[in-house]
Amino acid sequence: QADSSDGWWNHIDASCRAHEDNINATWPTFCGEFSLAVADCQKYLNGGFNTPYVPPLATDSACEYYNSNWETYNDYYKDFLRQYFLAQVDAYEYGNNGAGWFMWTMKTENNCAPEWDFIFLLEKGVIPANLCERDTICEF
Repeated sequence: QADSSDGWWNHIDASCRAHEDNINATWPTFCGEFSLAVADCQKYLNGGFNTPYVPPLATDSACEYYNSNWETYNDYYKDFLRQYFLAQVDAYEYGNNGAGWFMWTMKTENNCAPEWDFIFLLEKGVIPANLCERDTICEF
């Protein structure tokens, strides 16, 4: 899916379905360590940064794209990231048992993996400035 922009939307659908985990939970649930990454080839993942790095689940061209400079990402992908974030927090906050979330990580080294960088995504407008008054993506 990392090699196809069509695959990005499967992540949003799966994120919205994650609310089902909260529906019948005995206790409030809290999600930790989520990100907006759709590939596992960002710097320092899978045992650290190795050269040459051969990621197990993404092609070289996908890794080249996802590890490129933020300015090279097209608006379609940036819009996907915005919706992907909202879909995940919609699900994590759903119902009486959706207790919340935190994103992994607050900041990456030199923005080396923007899909994992909360502060960078907030500064770029992917994450809304006011999380209490935000759009929703999922329809429950």
